[in-house]
This record gives sequence, C-alpha cells and structure tokens, in this order.
Amino acid sequence: MTCIENVEYALNLKGFKGSAAHREAVRVIDAVGLADHADFLPRDISGGQKQRVAIARALAGRSPVLLADEPTANLDSVTAHAILELFRQLVRQEERALLIVTHDHQVRSIADRTLLIQDGRLCGGQDG
Repeated sequence: MTCIENVEYALNLKGFKGSAAHREAVRVIDAVGLADHADFLPRDISGGQKQRVAIARALAGRSPVLLADEPTANLDSVTAHAILELFRQLVRQEERALLIVTHDHQVRSIADRTLLIQDGRLCGGQDG
C-alpha cells in the first residue's frame, strides 16, 4: 500500500470510510510532512519517512488519547523536532492527551509532566 492508503486503511479500522477517510488521511500525511510522498510505496521511502507514516496513522481519526512508543527513534533531529511540535500543537489545539514512552530527552521540551522509570521502578517525576 502507498503511504496514503496505509493511513486510510487505519482509518477504515477506526470506522472512517470513503471520502471522509481519504480527506483525513490527506490531512495527517500533510501534517507529518509527507504530502509529496503520499503515493510512494514503503520500498521507496526512508526509515524516517516510514516512521512518519506510522505517526500519521496514530494521529488519524482524532482520538482523544494518543499513545506513542519511541516516536522520534528513526528521525533526524530536525524532523524529530517538527514532529514534537506537531504533537504539542495537537495536544493544545485539539485537546488531546498524549503519552510518550521514549529514551529521547528532547521529548521533555513538549511535556507538561515527565516520569522517570529506571530498572522497572518509578524514580521520579517533574511537572513542566
């Protein structure tokens, strides 16, 4: 499937169909900076671009709670920063909750609250 079809498929599973699914897929593909790669197949895009398609799938459908596991892991620092800013914008403008699990300390820049877990134990937290 192409990038856009991949996101549309995820939307179909969430109950979005037809043109509504396509419009939402276009919106999130554009939001993650892949509008010019919407019709590309996975074999034709980089690992970071594949990561952004996965992020677009998560964003699609405007779920009130977003769960993100290492969302910046395969991204260069500029793209990672752009994705974190997109997350911050969505949380504030669309009143979504976002839970990120990561080793990337840059993520703290968008967090309202952080929790540190080390060796399976909660070691502390910080409100931002």
